[in-house]
Amino acid sequence: MSSIKRKLIVIHGSGTTYLETINMLTSLLKFKSSWENGVFFINRREGSLIQNMLFNPPETQFTKSIQLIIIARLLNSCITTDDSFDTQQATQIKESRIVHEFSNFGIPVGPKNRLRRAEQMLTEGTKQLAPLLAKLDVLQKKLVNDRGEVLFEDVTRILIENESPDLLLFLDRLRSMPESGGDLDTVGSATFYTYWLKQQAAKENREFLYGRDYIYVFVNYHDSIKYFEKYGPADVLMADMPIAALPEFENDVRYLATKDIHIQRFEDHHPYEIKHIQMFNRLKEEKMVDFFEMGGPENGKEQLEKDMRCGTDIVFDNLIANTQEDVEGARNLKYWAHVNDLALKKTQNGELLTTLIKGGLCKIEIVQTLMECIADDSFETVFEDKKWTDRAAEWNTHFESIQETLRENCYQVSFLGKGADGEPTSKPVNILFALAASRGKNSPKITVNKSVEYLSRSYPEADYLFYCYGASLMVCRRLNQADLTFNLGDLMSELGGPEDGGHSGAAVCKPDSNPKYPKHQLKRVSRSNFSRFCNYMTMRIDELGYKSMKQINCSVAPTAEHMRKGNKKLLMIILITMLGGLLLVALSKNFRRANVLYSNRSFYPNLATPEESKIIAEQELLHKKEGSK
Repeated sequence: MSSIKRKLIVIHGSGTTYLETINMLTSLLKFKSSWENGVFFINRREGSLIQNMLFNPPETQFTKSIQLIIIARLLNSCITTDDSFDTQQATQIKESRIVHEFSNFGIPVGPKNRLRRAEQMLTEGTKQLAPLLAKLDVLQKKLVNDRGEVLFEDVTRILIENESPDLLLFLDRLRSMPESGGDLDTVGSATFYTYWLKQQAAKENREFLYGRDYIYVFVNYHDSIKYFEKYGPADVLMADMPIAALPEFENDVRYLATKDIHIQRFEDHHPYEIKHIQMFNRLKEEKMVDFFEMGGPENGKEQLEKDMRCGTDIVFDNLIANTQEDVEGARNLKYWAHVNDLALKKTQNGELLTTLIKGGLCKIEIVQTLMECIADDSFETVFEDKKWTDRAAEWNTHFESIQETLRENCYQVSFLGKGADGEPTSKPVNILFALAASRGKNSPKITVNKSVEYLSRSYPEADYLFYCYGASLMVCRRLNQADLTFNLGDLMSELGGPEDGGHSGAAVCKPDSNPKYPKHQLKRVSRSNFSRFCNYMTMRIDELGYKSMKQINCSVAPTAEHMRKGNKKLLMIILITMLGGLLLVALSKNFRRANVLYSNRSFYPNLATPEESKIIAEQELLHKKEGSK
């Protein structure tokens, strides 16, 4: 066993590996959950996969069994709540949603009956899942060798396919679900960290094995990094993470130090404040951080283009430049990340990799692949062999269709911020309001994480995204990490209710929980009244001391496909209406010629022909007889 501490290489976003997905499935009987006031809380690292298995599951023979086990575990937490559970770092699922969407599972109301039903569901699900769990147990042993080394993702895929193609499809779907966030810069930085660490190990004639000596961990903006403790003892290498997006960083680092987790390197290019430099200096003096570089501008200042560097640039400059590792393959990767992240130029490989990352391809597999291509600069050959070029082309087509859907209801509003004196500043900040959309009929709404990826590319000038699911939920994200005009956590409590909020760069609110919300006009936010919803939100933000400049309707027209679907619906309605009218004429006595003539006699008595006058007279006589009866 290696005596050197394991390295944790940080990647921005979220994601998982085949082995982690298998481990999660085999530990379904053990995942932690808590319940409070009608809400279930699940550890965020497991919560994404569990949430997808419940509400957006793959259609397989295993799905219902897994759902039975998950819901049984959740129901148990209603009775035996875990007080040690950190609900602040958790995925939340409403109990009412579970009861409603799984009404066929027979979930009782009373606690004793609920506990009894949970035991039944757990027994039933475990029995049904036994064959799958046996296969997964065999796989777990094959994916990790006696030295603790884990197979790379591409090799793992081949192994699983040889075991069972159906199982591979199932695991592929599960593994891709949590993939979100991240970009080429974070992938490039992680690749260079791995490349450098492996080269250092080779020079010292020692092994450097994936899984045993190093792993990749994910961090999203405003996440706590305390969860690293489960990997200790370890050293952390982190790049391309805005320090302003990690507000609890110092507290987290101090906590991790007590668990023998040490920050080896922190390198970033985003704006920072002097207090951040002071914080890093404190941590460095106390030997909790070895090295840091803040290569971006001080907040409020700008850099010349020649001085601008991305995270990949900084890692390369500090570890690889002018060494034996400074080869053409490394310089190529650095260039693609540099021009892509700083929006200076488009390159074929930069665009390809960005598409794969945004499309949900496993970021760890991309890092592993890039790292192995550096030495011989074999990127393009490997991309073709893996059919990544074809996959990217397919996903680009898919992105375009989703982007059009997301952009059908978008309004961008410019505001002037508030200076230190409370007066409006001269620099405008842009909020993009977007109405949540679905991929199609009976499909769930496109998540905010996916919408951030698509809309930030469509509207690069937007600094914030306010993503509206309806009157009862609006999720907000900071898109431009350099802009600190709005503290979204504070803002949401003003736009919604006092219980709403979140972090400075990511928060949620319930607009209709605010006393000023016009429920009679905006009870149900939809395409028809979304502009009015945006006007209301703009007015509320103005009331807080900001000044709105202009509102731009940047919605796009529905796609041709949507128009065709709409035309089909309209035609169907017209046909049904015409058929109903013909049936009414055919079956109702009121539409007989005699009745029509009789009903019109008071309007046109002088225009009736002798024949029609005779019919009208007969009809009057008939009505008199019916009246006498």
